[in-house]
Amino acid sequence: SLYRKSVKLGIGKPNESSQHSKEVLESLVTQLKGFCGNCGVDSKDIPKGKLKACSSCHSAWYCGKQCQIEHWKAGHKSDCVRQQA
Repeated sequence: SLYRKSVKLGIGKPNESSQHSKEVLESLVTQLKGFCGNCGVDSKDIPKGKLKACSSCHSAWYCGKQCQIEHWKAGHKSDCVRQQA
């Protein structure tokens, strides 16, 4: 998940809820929208240059169905939270 990635990068700490951490995470979400959440391919490098968002959380993006399936099995399933309308 994005949160786990930020912790690995040393940007956030578990249970830290400071405004700064939230702003950093929001910035990362914006930056990561251009890359596949599984393989990391840049949207500029795929046909039509368009990634598809996870239909539940809209915070993970994929270059194709196979990457979406692999990412789901690799842990997105436990991180995915349906966005409230």
